[in-house]
Amino acid sequence: VTSWSSDTHRGNARLGILLPYSLLLDLSGEASGHRYQGIQSGTSAVRNETTIVGSTSLNWQMSSCCGVATGYHYTSNTSNIPGYEYTRGITSILLQGRF
Repeated sequence: VTSWSSDTHRGNARLGILLPYSLLLDLSGEASGHRYQGIQSGTSAVRNETTIVGSTSLNWQMSSCCGVATGYHYTSNTSNIPGYEYTRGITSILLQGRF
């Protein structure tokens, strides 16, 4: 269906920083633009969207068998059609144990 086909341009970057005390800071970001090729049912214009995604995590490897990771992931989607606009933030904590 052409109304769901799109031309997309995307770029991303990632940076990992090794910190003291076995900490690893990970930062990443992505931006993308979508121009859909047809008009979707229920709308009167060709949909155009811009999506921005950013995430960060801090990982602590306490020992060879125990670790903790915390993170935050943010997404913002803007569109010329209001029903497709949203923002989302997700916070996470992961405890790991290896035996």
